[in-house]
Amino acid sequence: MRFPELPGFLVAVVAAALPASAAAQTAFAHNRLDFSNRILTDRDDLFPGQGTTTGAKAGDGLFKVLPAEITERGEDHRVSGYRMAVAVHRKYDSFFPARVRVPELRLYRTKVVKLGGPVLGVKEYEALDITQPLSGTFGAISLDFSAAGAHLVQVEMDPNASDPMLKQLLKVPSTVNNARAGVAVMVLSNDGESLTNTKVPALVMVPSYEERHLAPGRDSYSGSYVKATDTLEMYGMLGTPSPRGELYLSLLFDNPTLTMYGTSSGGLPTNSVETTMGPGAFATDIATSRLPNDVGFFVHAASYASKTPQQFATVPMVVSFQANGPSSTLNLGGAKLRVDSPVVDLGTLFRVGAWGFLGPYAKQGIAGFAVDLDGAWASNRFLQQPNAALKGQTFWVQAVVADVQANFLDATNVVRVTLN
Repeated sequence: MRFPELPGFLVAVVAAALPASAAAQTAFAHNRLDFSNRILTDRDDLFPGQGTTTGAKAGDGLFKVLPAEITERGEDHRVSGYRMAVAVHRKYDSFFPARVRVPELRLYRTKVVKLGGPVLGVKEYEALDITQPLSGTFGAISLDFSAAGAHLVQVEMDPNASDPMLKQLLKVPSTVNNARAGVAVMVLSNDGESLTNTKVPALVMVPSYEERHLAPGRDSYSGSYVKATDTLEMYGMLGTPSPRGELYLSLLFDNPTLTMYGTSSGGLPTNSVETTMGPGAFATDIATSRLPNDVGFFVHAASYASKTPQQFATVPMVVSFQANGPSSTLNLGGAKLRVDSPVVDLGTLFRVGAWGFLGPYAKQGIAGFAVDLDGAWASNRFLQQPNAALKGQTFWVQAVVADVQANFLDATNVVRVTLN
């Protein structure tokens, strides 16, 4: 069951507004990389121990994986914030507005693990690696929620923020020893918070709606971690929530971002704010689906928001057709491209045939979204008829930002797209 259309409670923790000239010189971009459908499921996702009388424990948490197949770049990530959906648990029977504690958030590397048992079988996942924390954290914050239901919380870094923890970007290497590496985003439990005390507005996470998981993608990208037993569980395992609802939890980047979107992602495509940017938009069933599917590209590069029409353009390019993806970095102007090594045919970079000018993206446009975005571009939806001959094809896409003189200025992350 999905939530009714939400009024949406959006909190941006930023500095006071600056004059336009100062903001242009100093502000960070907050480019989205959702890896999730936008419509939310009417479900409370509890932190470990939160349903017991003793409550949640410090060090435990819920996490979402941004897999290596969508986070590769030719440079370090510059993380500029996060975005997540939360709610006061539905057993709460006291008053609103209610003061809630949005927990601390930490970043970790990922690892490939096999988890499961005899009932549902053992499966391979990309999961949180608790032994590899990444530098920097987002501290807990207190907010007033005016009503029950899902609330969208967006925390943004800004060099002029009053909170010193939000003044600097978090730099995260996008590769390890030249190999792509994923990022796990963990929301830590509020110590002692228990749903058995119905007078306390304990916070729960809210998942996305009707995600699809198709090979070679994983069966789930959300999970929980218990510190006392060093236990990882992924959604879809026995006794855990269904991965048809992944945690609505993502990072914001100062770097430009590239996201795929399309009907293979599931969600609720008839809703005007649905983005269909979940795992199924990357690992698709376009080749074997009984019905036609569409797919599109979405680039967010707010630092290049055009001050005049058609000042900056974006060009998605195929940088590798190899199953294992690109393996080296090529500098083209200011763009750092991940490409095959050796580079045999640069002409293949332009075979996607999709390009457009960065500018304001109006909410409820071709790629959905509930808010307007500046410095964004969405391609048309490319309709593909089922074609078994395409099954198994893999290609890796990265977009470049260019000016009107065709100078390459910047590049996005690399994403893997598979047709099955």
